[in-house]
Amino acid sequence: MGDYWLVGLLTIGGVLLCQGIPFSNEQPIDLKDQDVQKGVDYLQMYDYLPPIGGFGTITKKTFKKSLKQMQNFSGLKVTGKLDNKTLTLMAKPRCGVPDPIKVAANGQVKRSGGKLSVRVVRAAFTGGKWQNNKITYRIINTTPDLPIQHTENAIERAFQVWSDVTPLVFTRTTSGSADINLRFDAGAIHGDGYRFDGPGGMFGHAFPPENAVNAMDGDVHFDDDEKFTFQTMDGLNLFQVAAHLIGHSLGLAHSSDTEALMSPFYHEFIPQFQLPDDDRDGIQRLYGNKPVEDIGNSPARTGEDDESEVSRPCNKVYDAVAFLRGDIFMFKDNRYWRLYFIGVSTSDINHGDPVDRFWEGLPDNIDATYERPDTTILFFKGSKYWEYRDNRPRPGFPKPISHLSPKLPRKVDATLTWPDVGKTYFFFKNQVWRFDEKRMDVDRGYPKLIKDSWAGVPDNIDGAFSYRNGCTYFVKGKKYYRYNNRRQFVEKGFPRSFGVDFLMCRAVDD
Repeated sequence: MGDYWLVGLLTIGGVLLCQGIPFSNEQPIDLKDQDVQKGVDYLQMYDYLPPIGGFGTITKKTFKKSLKQMQNFSGLKVTGKLDNKTLTLMAKPRCGVPDPIKVAANGQVKRSGGKLSVRVVRAAFTGGKWQNNKITYRIINTTPDLPIQHTENAIERAFQVWSDVTPLVFTRTTSGSADINLRFDAGAIHGDGYRFDGPGGMFGHAFPPENAVNAMDGDVHFDDDEKFTFQTMDGLNLFQVAAHLIGHSLGLAHSSDTEALMSPFYHEFIPQFQLPDDDRDGIQRLYGNKPVEDIGNSPARTGEDDESEVSRPCNKVYDAVAFLRGDIFMFKDNRYWRLYFIGVSTSDINHGDPVDRFWEGLPDNIDATYERPDTTILFFKGSKYWEYRDNRPRPGFPKPISHLSPKLPRKVDATLTWPDVGKTYFFFKNQVWRFDEKRMDVDRGYPKLIKDSWAGVPDNIDGAFSYRNGCTYFVKGKKYYRYNNRRQFVEKGFPRSFGVDFLMCRAVDD
């Protein structure tokens, strides 16, 4: 977006409406033709054509030239004609930020002046960047299309796309000022004067760092007339839309690489999303690579050293495994790994980031963790527990587990929230306790032996979580057991290797 993006929006907003296109002896286009009108509207919206002002007209020559620029940037055959492919692409969902057809040799978008040829541009920059690598963000409101937890999860993952490959550290705040504010609004009612276009068309827009409207530096606006979805092929995947818009918030313009995240057009849902090389190259040119100590992999070593081994998620016995914020988390010593889908390659997950970098003040070597229905996350270590909202610790913790209920065990091996019933199970050695989150007390008749309550589940488990496929998973050592929630027993063929099935590791030792 940068200065150029703002200029594009200002032209859309009307600042340059007094600048009509001069009279010409050339033949004007026929705006009565619906396709031509659609083409003009699109080219003006995304800054290929200036708006018609005063008594100006758009000639066929000017229209054809602008159309060729659009086709060239969008990866279409450059014909200068409104053919079916061009009209189809113009109708696709896309970002409301104009396309950077005026780009300098260093990749920065030019605001004005100078005769510039149109060329294919990759990883273009708006001209602005954040000067501090520690950036805060605030979700002002959420979409009614999704549960609040799914919205927060999608946006959190979208920020992580960029922090995984740069030194940037994003921290969410729930009150007060933030560097980047994200909000869902429709029409023109979102405070910047740049109207959304209703269902279809643009899915949102964002301001760059160091733009002329300082109060909106980095802000992201989603068009709430769109249908946003979570991990499904329907509608617009909120995670991918947010990741794109946050790219603008960090200083990236649109890319003409049709496979890039920063391509202006919406991509179909990608279950195992990986940041394309063009986007990675662009963001690292702005902020640099992720420091070696953050990814546990020194370039001067072969990967067989201790630090590299720490960062590898395969062949581990985890301290805790749980389902938090819509994803699977694995904890070991002072690090954690986050898994978005079962069966994802280890190259697709984080590199074993330090636990206290995400959850400030959280100790190493936790025993168990779970998320309450109100999204509070509890962590257990020894006889104590900590509470977190988002990634911030609640004051007054740690507290003894007996503070939750004196009937709970003094220590826990694993915890498990059961879907939709407000119950949490605490496992320790060969026993299980069922805790009612509303009454804040252990249910009558507990503790029970694990073998009597969970058919086929072993004692002394390391982790447990219910997944969205109707199964519950119990992890012990390097193995896991899949429990059928409906039939209430461990399915045949288990235990199996957790690393092989969940992380696509090669066969590991028992």
